[in-house]
Amino acid sequence: MNATKPKLPGFTSLPMTYAALCRMHLPRALHDDIGLDAVTEIIDLMAGHALNKDQWDYLETLAELAEGYESANHKTLPASAATSGNSIPHTSGKPPKRSALKQHSRFAISQTS
Repeated sequence: MNATKPKLPGFTSLPMTYAALCRMHLPRALHDDIGLDAVTEIIDLMAGHALNKDQWDYLETLAELAEGYESANHKTLPASAATSGNSIPHTSGKPPKRSALKQHSRFAISQTS
């Protein structure tokens, strides 16, 4: 099944509730890189911002789906291949994904608490 690219608003226009976020893009199992790219675009939009609980839950759900797909379908480089301690491991032939998302987003949410 091929996913379509969601039409995303700017961060300030993102829905505030989980249900509304799901109407924008329903989280579901990823079956191909097109679906991964769609989810990654939303993750990139949300990461690093102060999020409410519903937004955080939605972001975490997308991150877990992306991580599961990547670990099953893309080989990651060994840790020794990373150039610094802050590097995100690259997937084979792809730009780095948001493996460090949880750390990054937890920091953003802790800043608003």
